[in-house]
Amino acid sequence: MTIKTHVCASREVLMTFTLTYVIGNEKLTTQESNHHVTITRTTSSWQHGQRLTVTIKPEQSLTLVSAVMEEPLVFDNDTVFMLNGYQSWTETREFTTKDRMRGLDHLPRWLLHKYQLRQYGDLHIAKTGKRLFHGFTYGYIRNQKQFRLTGSLNDQEAFLVIYHDLANSLTRLESDVEGLVLDSSFTLFDVLFLEGTHDEVFDTYMRELPQIGERPVLIGYTSWYNYYQHISEQILLDDLDALQGKYNLFQIDDGYQTYIGDWLDVNLDKLPNGLMPIKTRIEDKKMMPGIWLAPFVCEKKSRVYREHPEWVAKDRQGRAIMGGSNWSGFMVLDLELEAVRNHIKKALHTMRHTYGFTFFKLDFLYAAALPSRPHQTRAQAMHQALLFIRECLPDAYILGCGMPLSSGFGLVDYCRIGPDISLLFDDVWYMKWMHRERISTKQAILNTIYRRELDKRVFYNDPDVYLLRNHNIRLSTEQKEALLVINALFGSVLLTSDNVSTLSLRSKTLFQTAKQLLKATDKTVTQHGHMIEISYVLEGRHENLVYDSRRGVLTRWSHVRKD
Repeated sequence: MTIKTHVCASREVLMTFTLTYVIGNEKLTTQESNHHVTITRTTSSWQHGQRLTVTIKPEQSLTLVSAVMEEPLVFDNDTVFMLNGYQSWTETREFTTKDRMRGLDHLPRWLLHKYQLRQYGDLHIAKTGKRLFHGFTYGYIRNQKQFRLTGSLNDQEAFLVIYHDLANSLTRLESDVEGLVLDSSFTLFDVLFLEGTHDEVFDTYMRELPQIGERPVLIGYTSWYNYYQHISEQILLDDLDALQGKYNLFQIDDGYQTYIGDWLDVNLDKLPNGLMPIKTRIEDKKMMPGIWLAPFVCEKKSRVYREHPEWVAKDRQGRAIMGGSNWSGFMVLDLELEAVRNHIKKALHTMRHTYGFTFFKLDFLYAAALPSRPHQTRAQAMHQALLFIRECLPDAYILGCGMPLSSGFGLVDYCRIGPDISLLFDDVWYMKWMHRERISTKQAILNTIYRRELDKRVFYNDPDVYLLRNHNIRLSTEQKEALLVINALFGSVLLTSDNVSTLSLRSKTLFQTAKQLLKATDKTVTQHGHMIEISYVLEGRHENLVYDSRRGVLTRWSHVRKD
């Protein structure tokens, strides 16, 4: 089936649709309706483009293998394109034809197995290859100031995977439906093809997505990026007491619990008086008390795994599905089991109603989409898992982390949009060869810039923390400044892990100045090689800066006088 649609008066899109499926033991391919399946495509004019929907109705039960639309597209040396990464931590930036998107095939098998590197990202979904790029949900091709945006409106049903195959001069759209058993109608694609300026295409696309509404901008503290798991009651109270002024959140991160999954077993060696005294002190300071959990996983050393190994999701060979290698190695809980849902609900309800936490950072959420189920796509499983979380916490603020972004559109209040920052700008050298979800301040800043359009629309963007301290860190003064400024410009969550009483006067002044950038409007971004020019309006003034993404520094910013 060739689908013809006009994106604009000057551009006609010709896409070839191919469906592959299995009935019995026979694998079949079709481009048109037949006696097994009816294929319906609908095109409609849209502001700045077209909307295309493809649905299928099987005449008998069948198992989907793939659903693909392909368009010939020539990429010249000046082509620039952006592809949204799979989950919060996945690399998201503009690419050129000279770049490459590395998979993990270059790494030895023992290393992949030891650190479970395939589990964090999309390599169980997407294909990799020479001169092959991919992304999820939305992306654009840019020619100077003209943008061609492709955006899914169907990611609650099936993730849209966008490929740019430079070797074969193709753009390929794939619906993530492999293994889905169908006996009723199903929407494979619902896609907007838009063309115009940056604001024209993104304003049009974002209007069609679930909106989150107004939420408070967060300015506060999280314990992770200084002490990591090595927190104590005294550390938390000291850092809390140091916060003076208009901070509105204090969030306790990983380390308060005995093991991952045992959320109600507080580590009394670290917190001898439990969580309640700290939570009460947070409220005494008129701040929102926050807590961290990873609700869909448990680690091997946990009590929950020791007592209930049957709660862990299994693959088709009956092996436990790993979520990654953090802690003692962690496994995915089977959310289809009522006992597992009750376990999660009890933990969340206790934290919300017994302790009184009102802010929840929920991490490693991608785990809900790792099990393969014949009756459900990954997108459906992920969306249902987040609906369950929202049902458990109807009156709390939720920050989703390690999450396929589109699954949380309109559901989570805040969402991490980049990887964890590193205390060294691009982390240690050998990590550059690892997965695209690796820890990196360099990549975190790029994600913050290139996911900026989501902010205050589908959720409020969390770009991860800024750090201004001089100890336990290897970022330069200029890199710390750039991190803070870009987080404030393009995010709505401005957290630190510093004890702010130890900061220099210059750092405190920088923070107060950068905090005003949260009010900036009319923000534009233009990248030229590794230099990114950013313009904005603040208090009626037109301002601009240039960010050097290779060095991680601002080469021009009019607000701060260099020492």
